[in-house]
Amino acid sequence: MRKKRAIILSILVFSIILIIGITSYYFHYNNEKKYNLLLSDAQRMENAGEFEKAKQLYNDSLKMKNSKDVISKLNNITTSEKNLIGLKILDSLISDKKYNDALSYLDSVVDNSKYVMDKVTTKKQEITKLKSDYISSNKVSTF
Repeated sequence: MRKKRAIILSILVFSIILIIGITSYYFHYNNEKKYNLLLSDAQRMENAGEFEKAKQLYNDSLKMKNSKDVISKLNNITTSEKNLIGLKILDSLISDKKYNDALSYLDSVVDNSKYVMDKVTTKKQEITKLKSDYISSNKVSTF
């Protein structure tokens, strides 16, 4: 009788431990899946230039798991936002025909965001064309 109880008790304990283990693994797996989904969505938003949405998603992921990589990405987004503001300020230099100053500023921009660097490259091409057109028009008018 005692042997039966011991066997039943050990089977019961083993079953409880097994259920707890499986449940724990399931929740961990789901949380990890959710975390990775947040990171991929945040990266997609960042690549599209949706920095506010990306920051929110990265912050949500930090609530699940503290990560130096995510903190670094948030810092990069802050830098990207500042650089985009700087690109808007360039319009005043362009309207004043200070093309060299505008190009110097663009050369100084360093950003980890492909979105921002694509904007910088496009702006450089635009300013270079405006500068060459301006130089050409001044050469024609001086003759």
